Amino acid sequence: MSVLDLLTGALGAFCFLTLALFPSYFKTHVPSASDDQLEKEQERLARQFGKTKLGIPPFSVAQIYTMNDSGQYCGVLKIDDLKAPRGNKSFRQLPFAAGSGAEGYESYAFLFLFDPGLYHMTITAYETSPPCRLAFTQFISQGQQLSTNADLTNAPVPYAFNPEVKPEQLITSILPHR
Repeated sequence: MSVLDLLTGALGAFCFLTLALFPSYFKTHVPSASDDQLEKEQERLARQFGKTKLGIPPFSVAQIYTMNDSGQYCGVLKIDDLKAPRGNKSFRQLPFAAGSGAEGYESYAFLFLFDPGLYHMTITAYETSPPCRLAFTQFISQGQQLSTNADLTNAPVPYAFNPEVKPEQLITSILPHR
């Protein structure tokens, strides 16, 4: 019984010390110059364009896909190059493994575009079942979209898309439109 008393007493002391010292175990974050710069840029964008509910920055969504006349995927694509107004900070590609069967290629791609300005992208695509088109669709606000199409061939060919995102095209509300 004395061994059991010793173990429970030691465990109790350990629990008490852990709770008493717990606040000092947190790591303190020392802000760096890059944190300050990022915060200033976010504040500037928030003043310029506002923020969506829940603090999501304004954005536009682009979808790149292949489609035949029946609305089915009929080819594969890959984004070779994308130049944006602020480089990699201006966009994010959703990481989908589309399972196209062609190594390095996808059936479709989704991009979030965060900054107004001109985006230059080169996309290599080819059809797997003709006829097929490469489509670039930009969703600019509730229910509105801009589309561009190009006919595909059975060999990989680079296609250039140069969409311009205007400040008024950025989506600022993710709530359903009434």
